[in-house]
Amino acid sequence: MNKLLKISFGCLIFSLLFSPLQAFYKTEAQMDQFIVIGDTGKQTTAQREVSYSMKKYCELYDTTCDAAILLGDNVYDAGMESANDPIMDIVFKDYYQDLAFPFYAILGNHDYGKLSRSLKRASFQLEYSKKNPQFIMPDRFYYKVYKNAVVAFLDTTRLMWNNDVETQAELIQTAKQIAKEKNLWFIVAGHHPMLSNGEHGNAGNYERISFPYFASGKYVKKFLLDYVCPSADLYLSGHDHNLQLIPGGQAGCKSYLVVSGAGGSGSELEMRNKVDFQTSKPGYFHFNIGLNELVMSAIDSNAVEIYSKTLTR
Repeated sequence: MNKLLKISFGCLIFSLLFSPLQAFYKTEAQMDQFIVIGDTGKQTTAQREVSYSMKKYCELYDTTCDAAILLGDNVYDAGMESANDPIMDIVFKDYYQDLAFPFYAILGNHDYGKLSRSLKRASFQLEYSKKNPQFIMPDRFYYKVYKNAVVAFLDTTRLMWNNDVETQAELIQTAKQIAKEKNLWFIVAGHHPMLSNGEHGNAGNYERISFPYFASGKYVKKFLLDYVCPSADLYLSGHDHNLQLIPGGQAGCKSYLVVSGAGGSGSELEMRNKVDFQTSKPGYFHFNIGLNELVMSAIDSNAVEIYSKTLTR
């Protein structure tokens, strides 16, 4: 009987030590390797394959994955219908609960409903974050201080409508100052891209239109040029369903531009902007952030590294 109790106790300790929740006890100051992924909530074969790829890449290949940055459009096509809508368990928990790290999430246009304007629908994901410790969204925009980086998380869907501009600008300034004082990388994450060779295209000319402004992304472009490009080392976005690494200097932007919206599907690309890398394959990026060096690796749905880029400062 004592032997059985010892075995049971040992199994309990093992399950606690190696459960997905173990990573949640790691402090943010310890985190320096991230998955960067977006546009996931589709319930597609590609989303399932990419989730398996993340597990394989992070566990079987012994790659460190401290956390993920989730770049919005977490629920297609129109977000949550209520605070108790089970859809988030279907499109998030069922796919990623076996991954032993938290997801720091932002909202995309689909999370705001069919017209991308429902604050109520957006707020339901904030409520969901209180129920699921793996899905972290303390507010619609916020910042976090990690081991080697400060990350500001924006709500660019509100910026599309020229809303919450001042408060998000203040957030950028605060996060930027902390990064400067601590000598850390400063990274900004938003759903909508500055430049993109995907279907939606470049800010200010989304969908190849310049008007109306809430559709063309004129206000997003202005915000990024005014507040993000002068100070951020990188700007991360999704929206287009592919993987791209784009030097921002061609658009007068100091920030290096990353598009990672291939978490649930892949879509076509063209050569609208000069890129270091692009692919229409479903997948994600893995970031290894050192004090003075940042390595970005593109990983496909088979857990194969298909490109790597190193930035230094």
